[in-house]
Amino acid sequence: VPVPWDLTAHFRGCSSKELLPFSGISDLQKAVMNSFREAVFLQQGSASPFMRLPKQQQTQLWDAISKSQLEGYTSVQQQLMCPTLRKCKSLAVRLHLWGPPHATLLVPAAVFSESGDNLRSVRDYLLQNMPPLLDESGELAEGVEVLTQGISVPLETPMYWLALNAAYMDQFVHLVARVPDRLLRPPMVLCADPTT
Repeated sequence: VPVPWDLTAHFRGCSSKELLPFSGISDLQKAVMNSFREAVFLQQGSASPFMRLPKQQQTQLWDAISKSQLEGYTSVQQQLMCPTLRKCKSLAVRLHLWGPPHATLLVPAAVFSESGDNLRSVRDYLLQNMPPLLDESGELAEGVEVLTQGISVPLETPMYWLALNAAYMDQFVHLVARVPDRLLRPPMVLCADPTT
């Protein structure tokens, strides 16, 4: 099957704890389906909608993901979505900090603001979960950029809109924050024991 790129990954300097074991396509399938199940759990407060899918539909979901067949994917995915916006417990979001150091945080997003009147925006999400990325006026700090699907995301964008329109095939919204090292570097501790 022709693909757009042939990629070769070289791993140096990372521990085996950072890499998922991979002995074949079945390992990839397990990882993707576990991520999908996790997203359903975060959205609905239970993984039972996913677990109740007949084996045939779970297989259809994996086949659609692995073969990039949007129709087959959406027919199953629609069954796993929250029935109403008010019943959605949270949104499945992974925040990737592009550092150094690089980090990935699993920080679910509330759908509504604390008052319950407004949809929570990217700005609200960052303000609650990663305030150093914003300046005093609530705009992105100097040098910070927030992306999803490779596109810069306006801070006013509702998180729910991203979940509906920019979630990846694993049902997660993956936000990438390109961050200058001055914001991510922890303060240096010269001596942990003040007596030495």
